[in-house]
Amino acid sequence: INDIGLRPCPNKESGEMGFNVIVGGYFSIKRVMESIPMDIWIKAEDAARFCEAVLLYFRDNGSRGDRQKARLIWLIEDMGMEGFRQAISDKYDEMFPKKKGGAAIPAQPEPWAVAAGTNTPTQPHKKRDILGVHSQKQEGLSWVGINVPAGRILPDEAMALADIADKYSQGEIRLTVEQNVIFPNVNNTKVSELLQEPLFNIGYYFIPKSDKDFPLSRGLVSCTGSQFCGVALIETKNRAIE
Repeated sequence: INDIGLRPCPNKESGEMGFNVIVGGYFSIKRVMESIPMDIWIKAEDAARFCEAVLLYFRDNGSRGDRQKARLIWLIEDMGMEGFRQAISDKYDEMFPKKKGGAAIPAQPEPWAVAAGTNTPTQPHKKRDILGVHSQKQEGLSWVGINVPAGRILPDEAMALADIADKYSQGEIRLTVEQNVIFPNVNNTKVSELLQEPLFNIGYYFIPKSDKDFPLSRGLVSCTGSQFCGVALIETKNRAIE
């Protein structure tokens, strides 16, 4: 349902990891649709720039004055996918002339995609448990996945997470689709020290497979609720956490 979705996928020629782009997802009480393929593959290094080009084009050309149509899909349907794709490619080249043409690579085949006419993936995909402490391929490094109950991070907690990233993971934080947090590239000698950080010892954030675990919280998700959503009828996240 994302306005912009990036699906990790290797380049079929070089094997370099990048992203196939999907756009135009929509979710409301009146209309629901999945994002649709844009038929573009971008390098990982170009992803932020490409998204910026899409956002700025939508800012300048989308129906942002009409709340019922303030989503990317309406602009795509007005222009047609071919016209939208060309407009974004032109916007990208205009904004980043040194990268000209970098956003026009055709979408790459996804090895795990479902074979045409079947329900069978071309390659089996097994969902991994990415929370807790895990060894990386790089020797001497681990990633640490932190469970954020109901996906809600308050300002002081965000600052604390940023400080922890600066201290243990070279300033890098990754966010998961389950609304959790990953600290990558943590030196193995520092993992136990990270687990002792005050933020992870207040009974709110949890680290699965450690002594700071709370299994019920791991799969807990919630919509925004009336505290911050104008169309919600009840409070959700605070109740879910309680």
